[in-house]
Amino acid sequence: MLVRYDPMTAIFAGVSAVGSIAGGLMESNQKYDEGVYNRDFYNYGAEQEKIGLNRDLDAAQRERTATISRTRAVMAAQGGGMDGDFIASREGLFETQRLSLIQDSEARQSVLRTKAGFAMKAGQQAADAAVIKGFTNAIPGMTSLYGEAKKA
Repeated sequence: MLVRYDPMTAIFAGVSAVGSIAGGLMESNQKYDEGVYNRDFYNYGAEQEKIGLNRDLDAAQRERTATISRTRAVMAAQGGGMDGDFIASREGLFETQRLSLIQDSEARQSVLRTKAGFAMKAGQQAADAAVIKGFTNAIPGMTSLYGEAKKA
């Protein structure tokens, strides 16, 4: 039996293989860009949390100053003089509140930055998988192209 070379089969097999590889590379770029976007989104959230912390610390400082001033004014108006222990306990309360604000904010920032790292890593892994998928899908087309080339 005579086996004939079919140029159309070879052309379509080659186009199919190249298309599969190109499609895999395009999907890879999309997945990588998605990972970058997600990373930037979480990093932006962490920066906003930092800005919010500064705003909260400023507000807490204003509250502390106003409360201590009012306490001193009331104590002076009552003629009892300044009770250093009471003022110190109020200062300690505000310091505890300030430290709590800082720790809570830093914990939220840490979580967001960790999520950013995971998002980027997931994007890179999805991009790598897309490239592998593109090359894997090109194998049947390359096999057909090779088969036709052997006939020629």
